[in-house]
Amino acid sequence: EEGRFSVVDPVRALSEKMIERHPHVFGDLKLETADDVRDEWERIKLRNKDEKKEKQGTLSGVPPALPALTRAYRVQEKMAGVGFDWENPDGALTKLREEVEELHRAIHEGDPEAVEEEIGDVLFSVVNSARLAGYGSEEALRRTIEKVIDRFSRVEAMVNEDGQNVTELTLEKLDSYWDRAKLEQRKHNKKQSSPS
Repeated sequence: EEGRFSVVDPVRALSEKMIERHPHVFGDLKLETADDVRDEWERIKLRNKDEKKEKQGTLSGVPPALPALTRAYRVQEKMAGVGFDWENPDGALTKLREEVEELHRAIHEGDPEAVEEEIGDVLFSVVNSARLAGYGSEEALRRTIEKVIDRFSRVEAMVNEDGQNVTELTLEKLDSYWDRAKLEQRKHNKKQSSPS
């Protein structure tokens, strides 16, 4: 309304940004994998920030409001974009084992702050291992939650069928029901996935 820009200006700016950040499409750059494309995108973004004299770091664009697992994934992606990454999942899995050992020690030492810190380190390492193996930890966790809900619902149904109450059973007895439900679930899943 004030005439400071036209509708063409933002479209032009977005178009220029897309062309600049996709030199493998609009230029001569040859990139082999989707990871190479992502890494090049991140390098170009950082170069643009430097050119604009912005004082923001590599991780400044990761929104704090993201769910924690997703935010960890994005932080790791951005770090990988500047070359700070394991070459394969093995390095991340070794780090995960180290973090689990540190958590184990912290729990036995009884320091609540250290325990919380180590739990965070373990979760961050799990996300990194999943990312490097090509999986999203958010989706993997969602699927596991659904699997556990389904399995525990089956445990409750079996307990009820046997005329018992879950709140009155020992852990060992509940565990035996859990194993039965797990076996049923696997058989059901196997049957579903086999060709008819």
